Amino acid sequence: MRVALYSRYSSDRQNETSIEQQVRLLRARAASEGWEIVGEYEDKALTGTNMLRPGLQQLMAVALDQQCDCILSESLDRISRDLADLAAMNKRLRHRGIQIVTLMEGTLRRCTLP
Repeated sequence: MRVALYSRYSSDRQNETSIEQQVRLLRARAASEGWEIVGEYEDKALTGTNMLRPGLQQLMAVALDQQCDCILSESLDRISRDLADLAAMNKRLRHRGIQIVTLMEGTLRRCTLP
């Protein structure tokens, strides 16, 4: 499976080593699954409350162009802190056969709002 990694940290309470730690964990998971890493995308010191982040936009372009089969992140809140944005993203990706997998939550099957 071709996998694209995504990592993010958002504030001065975290630092650049947060990205390094996330990437290290993501690479280890990909290796343990036998997945091929086709790209690594990150956003440093940017909030997860909107989708207008350069790394996330690059990741979505790659995914929507079907250059990967899976997006791997530490947790869903690294991808987005807005459930509506996350649901819309998941719907677009699933339509193209791309899944979201996180270390914390596992595979995101459906994302529905309460």
